[in-house]
Amino acid sequence: AKSKDTPIIVYCGRNLRSPLAAKTLENMGYTNVKNYADGFFVWKEEMNPVKVSDYEPDSILYRLPEEIAPGVYSAIGATQPYTYENSNHNNNL
Repeated sequence: AKSKDTPIIVYCGRNLRSPLAAKTLENMGYTNVKNYADGFFVWKEEMNPVKVSDYEPDSILYRLPEEIAPGVYSAIGATQPYTYENSNHNNNL
């Protein structure tokens, strides 16, 4: 964030992790932190807009696993491209 009073909204799927994220940000000195308690799944069910950049938007993985040897599957290596928004988070780990 540009400053400690930049508006920050955190969320997760079902409001299980986002309260901790919000509290952690507040403990770090951020003063304008909000937690979207309804969670992403409610947001999506209510037909609110969603921008999807993943190849597999209905999966927690960025890209589905591929068979790399008989009976061996991996999604590692097919990481989401770095963006400011994802902070280089690898959804396949």
